[in-house]
Amino acid sequence: MPELIQTLCRESGQAVPQTRGAERSRTIPDVVAECRELVSRGVKEVALVGASMGGSAALAAAMQEDVECVVTLSAPVRPVPDELSALVRGRKLLVCAIGDTLGAAPNVLASFKALRPPKQLLFFGGREHSRAMFKAPYGSEVLEAIVGFVARGMAA
Repeated sequence: MPELIQTLCRESGQAVPQTRGAERSRTIPDVVAECRELVSRGVKEVALVGASMGGSAALAAAMQEDVECVVTLSAPVRPVPDELSALVRGRKLLVCAIGDTLGAAPNVLASFKALRPPKQLLFFGGREHSRAMFKAPYGSEVLEAIVGFVARGMAA
């Protein structure tokens, strides 16, 4: 999601001190370790943004580590027990297409109901899954919602 990072920087007027380079899969313990490493280097706020299975990993990491916010796109794809969803820390934004081709919408809604506030849910009328939502007719709305949500929490 390099475009998201660039847009966040542009919209917030703040620089991102480090990007993670080329996209690659991360395990949940790796995401938690990276959060801790960033905090140990003085980073004040960590935002986790993930799509599909990456969104599920972001949620799982936010169950174990304090984060400013977590944003998921079409996630969780699989059901998550309510007691685990209730452990997610920070502000939460879940975004999904109501007709998601992988059937994520019911799991997103169930997890949202179990999440503790503050939380926000956005459903769009399409069928796209994950990053394909950015290319949908409502793609700019998805991007604006995510950027606005994350930027609202960034320290002034």
